Amino acid sequence: MVKNILIVDDRLDDLESMKKILEKENYLVVAVTNETEVLEKIAEKVFDLIILDIIMPHSGYDLLKTLKKKLGHKSKIAYISIVPKQDVKMDGADGFIQKPFSNEDFITNVRSLLK
Repeated sequence: MVKNILIVDDRLDDLESMKKILEKENYLVVAVTNETEVLEKIAEKVFDLIILDIIMPHSGYDLLKTLKKKLGHKSKIAYISIVPKQDVKMDGADGFIQKPFSNEDFITNVRSLLK
């Protein structure tokens, strides 16, 4: 079964590269840049995984709390950030992907989160 993934990142170059990597692996990917778009997309579709950048105009931490309230456990949510994992508040997150990443590491992390 094909998995649906939502990527949230305000950096368009990062967003596009993640989208391309995942689409090559036959995932269905929706990429958005802000909280408003996220809320619109989750109202339309259930995602298996949401990859959420922490550092955006609206805090990724706050968005995670909002998504958890709206979705419960319907979707796994992983942070992605240049911030080292030891400095990230992981409360409520299902995983973490470190930027920068190799394509192989990114796919390995995504596959692990989707198990």
